[in-house]
Amino acid sequence: MNTFDETARNGLRERRRARWAPRAAATFVLGLAVVAAVLYARVENAALFDALRHRLFDHYLWHLEDTRSISPDVVVIDIDDASVERIGPWPWPRAQLAKIMATAAGAGAKAVAFDMSFTEPDRLSPGALTRYIQEYDPKVAAAVAALPDADSLFADWLAKAPAVLGAVAAPDRRPFVGAAAPQAPPGPFAIGGDSATVRLPSQPRLIRNLPALEAAATGFGVVDMAPSPDGVVRRMPLVFKVGETLYPSLALVAVQAYLGADSLMLTPTEQGRVRSITVGEKAVQTDGVGALWAPFARKSYAVEPAYRLLSGETAAERLKDKLLIVGATAAGTAPALDLGLGGLAPRAYLHGATAAAILAGDGVYRPDFLAGAEIMTAAAAAALFLAAAVYRRRLLAAVVLLGAPAAAFAYSRSAFVDDRVLVDPTLIVVVLASALLYWAAFRLAADRVALLYERSFVGRIVGLMSEGFVVTDKAGEIVSANRTAERLMTDGLTPPIARLLPETGALTRAAAPERQVAARRARQAVDDHAPPAFLEVESARIDDRGRQLAVHVMRDISKLKQAEDAAAMAAERLTLATESMADGLVLFDRDGGIDFHNRAIATIARRDADGSLSDRTYDSFVAGLFAASKDDGPSTYRERLALLQNTPELEDERQTGAGGWLLVRERATPNGGLVGVYTDITAIKQVEAALRDARWQAEAANNAKNRFLATVSHELRTPLNAILGFSDAIKEEMFGPLENERYAEYMGYIHESGAELLNLVEDLLDVASAEAAEFPIDMGATDVTALIAALMQTFQPQLQAADITADIDIADPMPPCLLDPRATRRVLANLISNALKYGGDGVTLDVVARHSAGAAGGHSIEVRDDGVGMSQDQVARAFEPFWQGQTTENAPTAGGMGLGLPLVKTLVERQGGRIEIKSAPSAGTAIKLFFPNDRSKD
Repeated sequence: MNTFDETARNGLRERRRARWAPRAAATFVLGLAVVAAVLYARVENAALFDALRHRLFDHYLWHLEDTRSISPDVVVIDIDDASVERIGPWPWPRAQLAKIMATAAGAGAKAVAFDMSFTEPDRLSPGALTRYIQEYDPKVAAAVAALPDADSLFADWLAKAPAVLGAVAAPDRRPFVGAAAPQAPPGPFAIGGDSATVRLPSQPRLIRNLPALEAAATGFGVVDMAPSPDGVVRRMPLVFKVGETLYPSLALVAVQAYLGADSLMLTPTEQGRVRSITVGEKAVQTDGVGALWAPFARKSYAVEPAYRLLSGETAAERLKDKLLIVGATAAGTAPALDLGLGGLAPRAYLHGATAAAILAGDGVYRPDFLAGAEIMTAAAAAALFLAAAVYRRRLLAAVVLLGAPAAAFAYSRSAFVDDRVLVDPTLIVVVLASALLYWAAFRLAADRVALLYERSFVGRIVGLMSEGFVVTDKAGEIVSANRTAERLMTDGLTPPIARLLPETGALTRAAAPERQVAARRARQAVDDHAPPAFLEVESARIDDRGRQLAVHVMRDISKLKQAEDAAAMAAERLTLATESMADGLVLFDRDGGIDFHNRAIATIARRDADGSLSDRTYDSFVAGLFAASKDDGPSTYRERLALLQNTPELEDERQTGAGGWLLVRERATPNGGLVGVYTDITAIKQVEAALRDARWQAEAANNAKNRFLATVSHELRTPLNAILGFSDAIKEEMFGPLENERYAEYMGYIHESGAELLNLVEDLLDVASAEAAEFPIDMGATDVTALIAALMQTFQPQLQAADITADIDIADPMPPCLLDPRATRRVLANLISNALKYGGDGVTLDVVARHSAGAAGGHSIEVRDDGVGMSQDQVARAFEPFWQGQTTENAPTAGGMGLGLPLVKTLVERQGGRIEIKSAPSAGTAIKLFFPNDRSKD
């Protein structure tokens, strides 16, 4: 940023700060009023904020709970679909429920709670059946009346073990009511603390059980739930107010029966809200209305189907010393309750989870003081954010806006995980969001006011511009003009200024400014040869509240025109330089059109020296120039530009349609185009062609040599066979004894030398035939395992004579390979013979064969020994014909002409394989043959 821009910005900033300072306090107070309104809405109507808070608490309960722990104290006896299918339809006769009580008492259960109420006699009781049978058969009716009553039987079992029955509270739409707690309350609760009032939701009445059943049971508890306004059950009420009497929930009185506690203690706060409930030695923290946030997400109890209990399949140890919650979950018996993120669950399961939480002291609670603490924290954070925003402390405002919610959520999560306390962090998010919206709306209005002020300020700045600024109306009359425009609009203009300014109607609203240039000569100039002056006019149409105006900006561009003239002269000089080049030069624009080319490229393109290529594009130019090329053809212009994005230059050799050759070098230009230089390299290509002919002739001579060697070797075999045959007959004295023993010795030398010479001729013949491609190769599916085994059997006498240990390692299975068995046998025989010749006595010889599947796999055969080995220089020359590089003590007796390995290499390559040598002095030699998988036949 230059000094002028920095000064202007600083001045503008200071003016805005001066205007802003008087309004800062009022802005802050107004923001606090907005925050206070949001907090007042939270206090007066908390339901507006419950959705966010409950959704977060649901997430805690269903995603942060440990679902693995099982309470050892509670078992839910589930009258599920399987139990109804096996026992009978619901409701069951009291005899079946009495059997449940009998089984539980026999197993040693401490208490049984029924998540159901028994308000009517059993439908199979003798009294009910007698009324139906009396009119048909009085004798049968009398016999039925004499049967024991099912309700009495059920009552007898209820009296034998601690049992709790359920009661249903009739709903009441009235709000919370306060009632003075009597000194001796008629209900089971005792009131502790100093408060004389307990504020609880009141119910008008209870639907209770048959008197006989209720008298036999240990107690009864209310089975109702308290869903949130959205219908989700999140809390379990532990205390209900019916009239002025306090009654416990089923889960609470079931725990009381299980613990054998005499009474229930309710401790209220000074404001009459419930602080805690004590049952025996268990103190339960609740919210202000006596509800417990039970961990319904945790299945903290065992579940046993009722049919298993009735059929005796349930082990007694599973029920001993347990609290049993009996409930019906079969289809049509009881509706499932919505648990929010946890889906649906039957009511008996919720009673089981609540009882387990009370016994384990693991209830989740939310103290009353948290609401006030959350409101104060949110108010403090909002006030700090507004103060930072109003007084331009942007970093502090950002920290508060982002850090306060993050810290609130972190503390809320930690409080739930560590202390089982539900802290609401959503209020601070809502309050800060309200403060942010207020601040954004305020800034938008303030910026609008500042814009109106800046318009007048900009008007003063326009008057100081070095460019001429003119505004004309629809009729062409000048509405406004700055001083620079008045100076430029003089009579000395040629043409006059009126002709320079376009009409307003000719300007489109969305079009770019129309540019017009006019030339004038200064009237006061003395020298008639002075350069002319130029004006540039840019015009645009604007709509000022329905009024059509045209804005014209005039600039003195005399120096720019002089610079353009200088650039044109430089371009002319560059053109002269390029025209003197022998190489062709072409400049292409970003669309592939030819912007510039020299004369040389016109000659190369078979045009006259004065011919132009401006009508060509890159694609047509290249297609015409290389139309007779025998290659695949050049790339398109877009493809060439794409390639130049990854490399600074592309270089190709291409044949022209006239039979010549061009070296093409192309580079990208800064404006997105391409420049190409085309050099005639026909003479160089002719030299290369001559060199290729010479090489072909050398190869032909080599082939002739190979044919000569093959012919000579073949002709030498006949006399050598005769020499070997006759010398062998004389040595064996087939036609009579030799008189002198030296003749027999000489005949042995003659026979041995002839045999060696015949082997050398055979090698020479094979090498010549293989190089001349006359060695027959008959490919077929070859069993590599059998081939190696047979070959090693033939070498067995030589291996034993040389005291060489041979080891064959062949993979199993080894699929057949497409090979020539005779050529492969010859290859392996030469490799084993070399190991015998140069390895030395007592070495170890290994033949290893492997096969690997896949596209990159194949057959490999390796022959290795631990003999004298070779140096790296010897390995590099091992495949040269007639070269023997061994300098060890075995070399003088090794023999041969050095044709074994060249023959091996030729035969392997003709079968589509490759050969590798790894060796080192005194470390042995390993020669590996590899045939790829396209040779295999699996």
